Amino acid sequence: MLVHNRRKRKKLTSQFLGVSFCKQMKNWIGMVVHKGKRYWLGRFDSEEEAAKAYDEKAKELFGEFARLNCPPESVESRALFARIGKNLAWLKQALAKIWLSVGGRVRNIFEQIAG
Repeated sequence: MLVHNRRKRKKLTSQFLGVSFCKQMKNWIGMVVHKGKRYWLGRFDSEEEAAKAYDEKAKELFGEFARLNCPPESVESRALFARIGKNLAWLKQALAKIWLSVGGRVRNIFEQIAG
């Protein structure tokens, strides 16, 4: 089967390759599969730590052909942007509630200022 013909997997527990969440232990698991053998990387407190461990082992096993989660400096960036996105969604909801509660006269003033 060609890769581009595969269906996307649903209900993934992690956004990173080789990382999954263990519901029973409430932590993240890292694992790499190479030539049919599974390499257990351990249990981690954060998804990002498990992703880093995966990247290190993948580089060791696959060398320049390793499929990495992201460049080393951007694992933290990806986590930061995820947190910012959640905060922005919350802020957008809060502003929408405020906007609905503001009277018509005040709305007109805001619209005039916004231009």
